[in-house]
Amino acid sequence: MHNDETIARSPTLTQSVAERISAAILDGRFEPGERLVETKLSTMFGVSRAPVREALKILETSGLVRIVVGRGTFVVRLEREALGRVVVAHGLLMGFVARLACIHGTARDLAALARAQRHVERAADLGKVEDLRQHEDVFLAALFDACDDSVLRHTALGMRDQILVHRRDHGGGMAACARRAQTTAGCLAALTAGDPDSAEARVRALTIRAGFALIDQPLPPAVDIYLAGESVPLPAQPVPA
Repeated sequence: MHNDETIARSPTLTQSVAERISAAILDGRFEPGERLVETKLSTMFGVSRAPVREALKILETSGLVRIVVGRGTFVVRLEREALGRVVVAHGLLMGFVARLACIHGTARDLAALARAQRHVERAADLGKVEDLRQHEDVFLAALFDACDDSVLRHTALGMRDQILVHRRDHGGGMAACARRAQTTAGCLAALTAGDPDSAEARVRALTIRAGFALIDQPLPPAVDIYLAGESVPLPAQPVPA
């Protein structure tokens, strides 16, 4: 017989609940700043409150929610300026991830990225937003595998989730799907070219521009000038099968 405390310590159940709450937040079912009530979440996901409570602690460490003692748990809400800083920091970090992936990645890593990209493009062409998000996650997982740095993975994904919480168009639409596929395609092309400097600059620019587009904010002039001044054109490269 397992009590709630034992169940809550189950990494499989707790992580599963955390992933489901995260997905609900990123899908727009909870708004930035909205309070997350444990009893409602436990009913929604068919589990007791204990694993929900532990799952929320996991999500707090990733920056997706904040727990306020005596008040409850809330979906993170960033002010406009702070959100812009997160977008820029995320882009800088992803540029470094690309550099490391370019240095340490293997032919197998590039093949995994290329496979994921084909699925991303197929989902984008069909306008299947949920499938697109899942394949983007696979692409990112392959990128972080090539980078081989778990700290960068955790930090970058936490920043990405904070940005996604604040995106303006949860449904996407064909144009938005196409832009997302172009972003991952640009990342793949940068890595395939094999130049760490170019890969870092290209992925940094792609990530920052995509981030501001997601939150429907114009690129700050200083950031635009910075990115324009360091853009590195990439030669056409064959994509590995």
